[in-house]
Amino acid sequence: MNPKRRGSQYEAAFISEALKRGLDVLESFGDYKPYDLVIQKENGHFYRVQVKGTNSQIKNKPGFKILAAGGNTKKTVLNPDEVDVLAAYVEPENTWYIIPVTKLDGNISVYLNPKTKLNGKYEVWRNAWSVFHNGGVPG
Repeated sequence: MNPKRRGSQYEAAFISEALKRGLDVLESFGDYKPYDLVIQKENGHFYRVQVKGTNSQIKNKPGFKILAAGGNTKKTVLNPDEVDVLAAYVEPENTWYIIPVTKLDGNISVYLNPKTKLNGKYEVWRNAWSVFHNGGVPG
């Protein structure tokens, strides 16, 4: 499938999940910004969100890899001055990871394993939708 189409599907899935959780979603016009969507809290605070997803497992490993980077030709690490949250979707497990960009520690690749604690660095962010309510803290 076309990567742009797949990205649009992940963005639509994120919007649906966010709305179910009472979050207000603003969409950016065009695709030239480093973020895809914005979450606006009732107090007027904004979270710029980059949505990524995967539907394939890492070959010969139990987990999934998300490329947490921007740019069309040259991939660059997500900059916390431009993006606040990475929303990473593992499609086969129907699982979202809501990760503040500051917690990526400059990594371009994010390894996720919703079935086990293997590669557990980001497991605390699994379904951590509360990040949008409490300033970037899971739970």
